[in-house]
Formats: sequence, structure tokens, C-alpha cells
Amino acid sequence: MIFQFVKTNILSKKLRNFLTIFSILVSVMLIISVENLTSQLKSNIVENAGTYDILVGAPGSSTQLVLSTMFYYDAPIANIPISYYESLQGDSRVVKVVPIGMGDNYNGYKIIGTSSEFFDEKYSLKEGELFTQTGEVVIGSTVARMTGLRIGDEFSGMHGLTEGGHTHGDFKYKVVGILNQTRTPSDTVIYTNIESLWEVHGLSHEEEEEHSEHEESMHGEDTENLITALLVKTTSLANQVMVTNDLSKNNDIQAINPAATLRQLLVTLNAGEIIVTLVAYVSIFLSVIVLFTTMLSASIERRKDISILRALGANRKTVFMTILLETLTIAIIGALLGFLLAHIAIGILGNITAVNYGINISGFAVQVSEIYVLIGAVILSVLAGTIPAVMVYKTDATRYLK
Repeated sequence: MIFQFVKTNILSKKLRNFLTIFSILVSVMLIISVENLTSQLKSNIVENAGTYDILVGAPGSSTQLVLSTMFYYDAPIANIPISYYESLQGDSRVVKVVPIGMGDNYNGYKIIGTSSEFFDEKYSLKEGELFTQTGEVVIGSTVARMTGLRIGDEFSGMHGLTEGGHTHGDFKYKVVGILNQTRTPSDTVIYTNIESLWEVHGLSHEEEEEHSEHEESMHGEDTENLITALLVKTTSLANQVMVTNDLSKNNDIQAINPAATLRQLLVTLNAGEIIVTLVAYVSIFLSVIVLFTTMLSASIERRKDISILRALGANRKTVFMTILLETLTIAIIGALLGFLLAHIAIGILGNITAVNYGINISGFAVQVSEIYVLIGAVILSVLAGTIPAVMVYKTDATRYLK
């Protein structure tokens, strides 16, 4: 009888209960979305930053250097002399140094000049092999899916980091490998050896050295010196500090710790997260007030119905539990819908970030904090229904039957 009465009460006031459920839904959805997205984003950032100890690039914003080099987001600052690459290769304190060159794209996907040392245990080939010759490329999984490029296909790059530049029609790249999905920015780029970028712009290694003293900043599109940055792994923390200090003595470059730079970026993200989360919690508090008002109003309106139930034999406890069960049902529906819609939205956003930025955000990833949010929302909602339930509990069974 109780469940049928609860069902009837909820369905009898569809609009009012829908608005109550909607307010809880939006609050829960907002909180879960913010906490889930920031958690996954931080995880991705930390994972991508931990591979290398030092990042060397042109002077300017350290954040821009990290984002453009390690996440392929934003334009690089400028290029740097090739001499730094050569000197670090011979440094006993360095385990490996990986060049990064930028300047061209294919259908909007950046063509990155690097070396075979770039491909560590994170990368595996789905098809083909790594590049060994000038003009050979290995493409990310997203590039393969979106462009339709396959092993053996040839294409010409376009000057610049976005579509719209002139095409290097006299130079053909050939696909020799396709990477497995890494769920990192590497899924969205095309890799070739650094010599390919020099050749496509008509520069030999010797010509690169000749031009290294005449670099001009063109917002990352300077083709006279196609070493954009260097990723450096050192033998120890002490050597990392020493190499960084040695490099920092030069005015034409900057040497930074990418993890430290990203930690500063995360501080900014944390500030934004706190603000949005605060708004979300205020929203859920307002939702609880709405639920309290709704249940109080419903209790007053249904005093006669409740009195009839009491007259038919329902005791005070049964009526009290009926009101609480109705509140609980509304709260659970709102919280679960908020949870489901939050993850649907996260999944949709994840597809967009994967295609455009190679950042892995999954709609199926559930954070422990989300469970607490759901439980908290339900408990607060039930507490909001307690006062109306107590009022009903004290209702005189004969007062409203006259």
C-alpha cells in the first residue's frame, strides 16, 4: 500500500516533482562533471609530463613551450640552434635527447620531426614499421582513422601548423607505420625524422648549421632552423639540475622542468575547479531547499488524504515513512539521472578531445568522490523531507475529515 501511495503522489504532481528532480539532476551532474573531468585531465597531464626531465626551447612562456611540445597544443614560440642538439648528444650526463621539429601539417594534423628514440614503451605499432628513411612517416591512430591514410599511401605536407598554407607539392611523404591508440596527444600527429623537415624546406644538415645564427621568430613557423625543442632525459636528479643550469646560461634558449611547469598550470586549474565546485554545491543546497519546500507544500495539500489513510487504519509511523519514501524516491531519481547524464556528457566531450587533442577522457571512468556526491545528495534530500514528514506524523486523524 505504501509504495502505491508514493507512486500516486509522485505522478499526481508531475510538473512540480519534475522540477524538483531536475534541480537535483543539474546539481549532481555539475559536481560530478567538474570533479571527473579535472581528475582525468590532471592524470593525463601528469602522465605525459613524467617522461623527460628537461625541455629546451626558445625563450618565452614556459607553459606555451610545454603545451606546444608535449601536447602539440598552441603554436611553438620559435626554433632553436641545432648546436644544442649536437652538444647534448655528446653529454655523458644525458641518457637521451630527442629533437622536436614543427612547421608543417597535413589536413590540420601536425607533422612532427623527431628521431626513433622518441618511441619508448608507450608506443607500439598497429601496422608497418618505424621510419628509417627521409620522407617516411608514422601516423597516430586518430590521424589514420580521420584521414583514411594507410601503409604505402603518399601525401604532401602543407606549410604552417594549420590548414591554409601553401602545399609542398614537390616533396612526398610515405606512410610506413600506424601507431596503436595511445590515448595521448600522439594519436593526433604525424611523425617523421627531423631530416625530412629539413629536406622539405630545401635545407640540408649543413645548411641548418649555417642558418642557426640567423634565426628569426615567426611564431613557430620559422623554416630556417627546424629544431623547435629538445626533450632531454638525464642520468640522475643531480645531473638534471646541472644540465639545466648550464643550458640556462644561454640567452637564446630556455631550459625547464616540464613537470614543474605543469604543476603551476594545475594550480590554475585547481582555482577554477574550486570556483565551479563551489557553485555546484550551492546549487545542490538550493535543490535541497526546493525539495523541502515541495514536500512541505505537498504535505499541507494532502492533509485530508493523509487523514483518510489514518482513519482507514494507517498508523502514524506508516504515514511518516510514506512521506520519507516519497522524498527518497525523488532524490534517488534525480541523483541517478544526474550521474548518468554527467557521464554521457563526459563521454561526448572525451570523443571531441580525443579527436582534436589526443587527450584521453573516458565517460566510463568513475571517481570515488562521485559515490560520495550521490550519497550526500540523497541524504540531504531525505533530511529535507524529514520536517514535512514530522508534521504529517503529528496530524490529527479527525481534524480534516469534518
